[in-house]
Amino acid sequence: MARFLQGLLALSAVALLTTTDAACPNKCSGHGTCGANDICTCEQNWILADCSGRQCPFTRAWQDTAAYNDDGHYYAECGNRGLCDRSTGICTCDDAFTGTGCKRMRCPNDCSGHGKCFFIEDLAVSPLPRVGGNPGFTKYTGWDREKIQGCVCDGGWEGYTCNKRVCPKGDDPLTTGQFDMYQAIQFAHTVAIQLIIRYIDPYGNTWSTTAITTDTPANDDNTCAAIQTALQRIPNHALSSRILNQNQITVTKGTTVNPFTRTMGSPTGAGTIGTPVPDTTSLTTCIVFFPTAPGTSGLQNLLVVDTTAYTTPGSQPYSAGGTTTSMSVVEHIPGTQTAGAFNRPLTELATCSNRGLCNAESGTCTCYAGHKGLACELQEALVSFNETYFLVYMIVTRAHVDYIILYFVSNGCDRVVMLQHMHAMATLRVLGPLLLRHRSVGSTMAPSRPMRPWIAHHQTRFGSTFPSAPGSWPRVLESKVVVLDEDDLEEKFVKGGGNGGQKINKVRNSVFLKHVPTGLFVQCQKTRSLENNRSAARKLLIAKLDDYLNGTESKRNLKIQKAQKKKAKKKAKSRQKHLGTAATSTDDQDANDDEDDDDDDDEDDEDDDEDDDDDDDNDDEPRENERRTRVR
Repeated sequence: MARFLQGLLALSAVALLTTTDAACPNKCSGHGTCGANDICTCEQNWILADCSGRQCPFTRAWQDTAAYNDDGHYYAECGNRGLCDRSTGICTCDDAFTGTGCKRMRCPNDCSGHGKCFFIEDLAVSPLPRVGGNPGFTKYTGWDREKIQGCVCDGGWEGYTCNKRVCPKGDDPLTTGQFDMYQAIQFAHTVAIQLIIRYIDPYGNTWSTTAITTDTPANDDNTCAAIQTALQRIPNHALSSRILNQNQITVTKGTTVNPFTRTMGSPTGAGTIGTPVPDTTSLTTCIVFFPTAPGTSGLQNLLVVDTTAYTTPGSQPYSAGGTTTSMSVVEHIPGTQTAGAFNRPLTELATCSNRGLCNAESGTCTCYAGHKGLACELQEALVSFNETYFLVYMIVTRAHVDYIILYFVSNGCDRVVMLQHMHAMATLRVLGPLLLRHRSVGSTMAPSRPMRPWIAHHQTRFGSTFPSAPGSWPRVLESKVVVLDEDDLEEKFVKGGGNGGQKINKVRNSVFLKHVPTGLFVQCQKTRSLENNRSAARKLLIAKLDDYLNGTESKRNLKIQKAQKKKAKKKAKSRQKHLGTAATSTDDQDANDDEDDDDDDDEDDEDDDEDDDDDDDNDDEPRENERRTRVR
C-alpha cells in the first residue's frame, strides 16, 4: 500500500510539472490574458507572443502592396516609413518624414526660417482671389492631403526651401505692343461705409490699407480719391514711386466697367470681354491703373475689398465695415468695348525684366550691358551726331534736384541713357573732358559755350539745339568720368597719428574714407579741421578711382608719363653732347631736333600748367559735387 501511495505522488508531481511548463509565455507580461492553447490575448497597443512589445501608431501607408482594389495606401505601422521601437511604442522615422506614425513629410530645412509649413489640402484652399479672380474654395481629397507638406515663403523669399531672395521684377524694355493693367472696383451701397483693401504684391507680401470711408454713390470722385490715397500710403513703395509724381498708381471715377476674363498663359493676352456694366446712381465705380514700373507692371493680383466690421479692441486695421448689395473687382479694358473675344497682352512682370541676372543671395539684379535700373527696366541706346556720341545720366541729389551728367566721346562705342521722364525745365550739370557751364534749359536743351579744356579751332558757340551744329563739337578723350555719390562711401573719424604739433591734435579729426563698391580707401589728417580733411579725403579717393578705372589713361598717370618722357629726352640730349663725335651736318640736324624737343617740352609744360589749372577749377566746385561717388 505504501508503495502504491509513493507511485501516485510521483505521478502527481510529474503532472504538476507538465502543467507549469505549458503556461502562457512570461505570463503575458502583465499586458494580456492567457487563453486556450496557452496563447496570450494582448491588451490594446501591446503585441508579441508574450505581450511585451508596444505597438506603434498606424497611419496611411506611404507605399504598400494593395490587398484589394483601390486599397494601395491602407493603414500601416509607422506608415511604412519608419521603424517601431517596441520598448516605447514610438516610431523612428526615415529622413524627411516626421509626426506621429511618420504620417507627414517634413518641410525641407524647416523652410530656412523664411516661411511656414502647410499641408497640401491647406495649400489648395485660398480665400483670396489672387490673379485668377475666383475666390471659390478648392477641396483636395487625395490620399496624401494630410501627409505632404510644403513651404509657403514669407514675402521677398522663394524656392523649395525659401532660401532664395526674390529679385526685383519689371517690364522688358525691348518688347513692344503691350499694355498696362487696369482693375475696376464696383459696389452698390446706399450710405457711406468703411472698407479695407488688401493687395498681394508680386513678391508674396500681403498689404492692408487703413479703413477707407466712402462717400455716397453720387460722389464717386471722393471715394476714388480716398482709395488712391490709401493705396499710395502702403509702405515700402509697394504701390507708389520713390520719385514724386512719377509711376504712381492712380484711382479715378469710372463710367463703365468692361470686365475682362483672361486666358491664363496665353502669349497673345487672349480673353473675353463680358457685358459692360455702366455706372449708376446706386453704384460706386473706381478704375485702378497700375503703371509700368518695377513691381507694378504686368499681370497683377486682383485687389481684395473687405467690408467686414473689425471693431474688437486691438483690431488692426480697425473698421466699422458696412453693407453692400454687390461687390466686384475685375480686370478692366478701358475705352468703349463690346462683349466678345479680345486680345490684350500686358507688359512683363519678369525677374530683372529679362535683362539681367538675379543674385538669389542678395536679391539684386546684375544688368546686361545696355540696361540699368532696380530691375534692369531702363535701356541705354546709341545716339549719333556726325560720328560724335554723348552719354546722359540722371542723378537725384540730396536736395532732390534733378541733374544731368553729360559728356562726349568719339568712336561710337559708348551708350546714352534714354531718359523716360523729364521736367519741362531741367538743370544741366555737365562733367567730363568737355565741361559746360551750369544752365537751365528747356526742351531744346541748348548748351552754353564750353569751358576748359579749350580747343582753339573749335571756339565757336554751339547751336541752339544739339543737332543744329554738330560740326562744332570737338572730339575728346574717351576716359571714364569719376563722379562721387555719398551712398557708396563708408566714412569713419579716428584719432590723428604722428607726434602731434600745430596741425595734428589727438582728436578724431582724421578721416578714413572707403569706396565700398571697389574697396579702395584713403585716410587723411592734413589739418586740424575735420571738414577740410573730409574734403581732401574725397579728392584723394577720386584720384585713386581715376587710376582704378582708367589705368594708364588716368590724369595722374598721364602726368607721370609726360615727366618720364621729358626726362628721357633730356638724358639722351646730354649723352649726345657728351660724345661730341657727330659731323657738322649731323650737328645741324641735332640742333633742329633739339629745337623740336624744346618745343615739345614747352608743350608738355603748357599741358601740365593746364592740368594744374583744371585741378584748381575742380577745387572750386560746389561741395555737393565733391560728395558724389557714382562711377560710370
